[in-house]
Amino acid sequence: LNRYRSDFNPALPYMIKALGYSGQHQYRQTLNMIITNGRDDYKSYAKNAIRNIFKYEKWNKIISGNSSSTPDLNNNEIRAINLIKSDEYILMRMGAKRVHFEHLYSKNVLDVLQEAIKRHVNSYSEDKYYQDTMAWMFKALGGSKNEKYIQTFIKAIDDSNDLNVARSANRFLSYYGISHTKQLSKTEK
Repeated sequence: LNRYRSDFNPALPYMIKALGYSGQHQYRQTLNMIITNGRDDYKSYAKNAIRNIFKYEKWNKIISGNSSSTPDLNNNEIRAINLIKSDEYILMRMGAKRVHFEHLYSKNVLDVLQEAIKRHVNSYSEDKYYQDTMAWMFKALGGSKNEKYIQTFIKAIDDSNDLNVARSANRFLSYYGISHTKQLSKTEK
């Protein structure tokens, strides 16, 4: 509030976004003040933050989840698992990215990722995040280079009805130095 009418501060958009990511409605009044009286540079950030409050009010509960049931996992692993199990593609993508970038390659995390891939490989969806989410899940699983999961990729390539999903599975199967072409049945040939 001390800065939203003064000269542009490149840190302020991040602060405004953080209010939205909190999922707490108490910040809507502040964001509305920025929209009404603030610099034009900040208004779009404040509008997006208000929309995000509603999303993150729900999402933060999913992300934090129940950590007491898995004492052998660290907080980052628990959050990644909660995101992947959410069945919301945007959250699943976030979870897969966490696995990939933070190298969260414990057996528990990878098994959850594998199950999510199996569950969603043929869930062709109009959701704009579906194909990208599947690609990130394959990338995260392949990044582990754990050979236990090779058959997951091969089965996804063979079973997927979505050509882009099958291509993603094959692209990240290459992490193992393997390539696989979909096996066509006699009726498909």
